[in-house]
This record gives sequence, structure tokens and C-alpha cells, in this order.
Amino acid sequence: MKVIGNRLKEARKAKGMTQEELGNIVGVTPEAIGNYENEKREPKGVIFTKLLDALGVSADFILGRTDSATYIEPQQTRTRNLSYLNAPDPGTALNRALEIAQEENWTHDDLRDAIRTLADRWGFFPGGATRPATATA
Repeated sequence: MKVIGNRLKEARKAKGMTQEELGNIVGVTPEAIGNYENEKREPKGVIFTKLLDALGVSADFILGRTDSATYIEPQQTRTRNLSYLNAPDPGTALNRALEIAQEENWTHDDLRDAIRTLADRWGFFPGGATRPATATA
């Protein structure tokens, strides 16, 4: 039973969004949105949170814990332009993120989140360190 995928698709359609539009807001490709909806992949961490924010629904709804979509009114949901994530390299992505931040008057928290997202996407951390290995149990 594809609860997460069906719920994501239902919420996206209720908002009148295409997979491409949702992907641009969240910072992933339309193919990734399709993979989430078809449950070929699961959205994790920051992407999952961005999907919830963009769609205005609760995690409980997407996870099938409740049948109430609990859509958030648009004025309560603030989405950022994440098109900078589609840049061909990290330098261009960072420059584009800074331009968007200035255009949209991002908060310090917004900018911090963007930088963390870029670091995660491109696999770099301050000081040139690489992603630490994940410990296995």
C-alpha cells in the first residue's frame, strides 16, 4: 500500500501544482517528485520537511497516521525559491542563493538552511572537510 506516495500526490494536486512546480519549490527534479509519488524513493530529512511546507500538510497526513489533510492556509506557509539547487556547480549555486536571498529578504535562518542544503547536496563542509562516514551498528 503506497500511503506516502499517494498522499504526496493527493496534496500536490489539491494545491494545483505540477511535479515540476513542486520540485522547483523543494529543490529537486520533477523525476524525484515522481519517484516519491510512486514510492520508488522516500523523501528524507530536509526534503521531507520542505515538501510538507510546500504542500501545507502535516507529517501525520503524509505518513497515513490521520486522514485529515490539515491543509495550512497559504498565508501561514512561506516557501522559498530553491532554483539555486539546480546550478551546475557549488559556486554558481551559492551565488544564486545569495541573489535570491537578497531579492526575497531571507532571514539569517533561511540563509543558514540554504547553505546547509548546498553543503549536503554537494558533499562539502566548512574548512574543506568531506562528509563524515556514517556509523553502522
